[in-house]
Amino acid sequence: MGLSHLGFLGRVLSGCVVILLGQAKTGGVVARKIRWDQGVLVGLAAAAGSQAALADAYSVAVGQQVSSSTLNNYLYRNPDVRALVREAFVAESEDVVSRTEILEEENRELRSALGKQRKESVGAERVIQAIEAALVSVEPPKRRVPRLLPAPPKGAHHRQLVCLSDFHGGEVVDPDVVQQLNEYDWQIMEDRCQEVVTSLLSHKLRSPNLTGIDVAFIGDMCSGSNHLELAVSNEFPLAEQGVKMGALMGQIVEQLVPHYENIRVIAVEGNHPRLNKAPAAKNPQDNMDWVAASFAKQYLKAYPTVDMTIGRGSMLHEIAGRNVYVFHGDGIRSSMPGVPWGGVMRRVNQLQATMPKHIDHFLLGHFHQANLVSAGRIIGNGSLKGADEWVLKNFGSGDPPAQWLLTFDEKRARLTDARLITPTAGIPNV
Repeated sequence: MGLSHLGFLGRVLSGCVVILLGQAKTGGVVARKIRWDQGVLVGLAAAAGSQAALADAYSVAVGQQVSSSTLNNYLYRNPDVRALVREAFVAESEDVVSRTEILEEENRELRSALGKQRKESVGAERVIQAIEAALVSVEPPKRRVPRLLPAPPKGAHHRQLVCLSDFHGGEVVDPDVVQQLNEYDWQIMEDRCQEVVTSLLSHKLRSPNLTGIDVAFIGDMCSGSNHLELAVSNEFPLAEQGVKMGALMGQIVEQLVPHYENIRVIAVEGNHPRLNKAPAAKNPQDNMDWVAASFAKQYLKAYPTVDMTIGRGSMLHEIAGRNVYVFHGDGIRSSMPGVPWGGVMRRVNQLQATMPKHIDHFLLGHFHQANLVSAGRIIGNGSLKGADEWVLKNFGSGDPPAQWLLTFDEKRARLTDARLITPTAGIPNV
């Protein structure tokens, strides 16, 4: 719209106001509170050339008790004014609306981002407070002070790897529901852990001279609360599970210190103790297994012969010149009883194709079945928990507790022995 149009329109608006004021005086227009109509304002503002010009006209009208609707109606009934309004609205309203929409969208995005950030901050603070509360409520672990052994005999060239996974610490299994196949709680779990340690030392006496032992915690050490039935039936809440499990993991390794020249500990997290309800690939350490492992690592700093590494999602571990890919296994889809071997084989092949180096062994847990496949290239660990209500209801069966103890020959760089440790504490029929 040109300047001449704007000047004319300004005069028209002024004239309209004067006319209306006269009508108000002679016709008795009733004053009332103006309720602005945004759509009308946008159109009239475009016609007037500026919001200020329109506001001035309305201001005069209001001062004389002329309502906005009266002014609007008169403006739109005047043919000359209506034509100018239509011309200006078509030319300029699109830009005005567009800017308004952009600002509204930016406002919504900023509010959404702020709300998401606030939710994440609140969630993180809740976890921190829960862990702090658990640290206060959990009795400090009683440290054993082991006696360090002298160096291993000369010529020793074997090393062992014990696989520990799927403890599900904090879960409770009712023997009456699983037909007396199993019973499980925190005390029974600790008893089974003690059986594992005793078995390790017994096997050591019957094994070749060892240069040391590696301990692999392969996930689902804590029960978690990702399912409602676990959240309401667990013996301890999730934060307390993490603190107590960290102490237990440290104590398991601590008992081995007097009997092995050096100990290497590795840990990856499972899927059950995750802090998010839905499985996620990002930030796998957002998981109470990771908290437990971090607690154990701090616990074990007192022992110079122990080295602990914590992975995130998965990790590569080397033993006796062999490359071992360690992961929990929950990313492999399963809809059948037992291990979905088709999915496992596809995953192993895909991982090997992706890795820059050759993988000699793939070590996983998750499926609660102890298996060695392809001459030990795939090592599936059992669970410490054993059968539970869920597996019996959905699949009709569940394996008893079983954990692998593997022996490697460092001189020949090969796996030479694999034995199962099968604790029986809490199993009613044993």
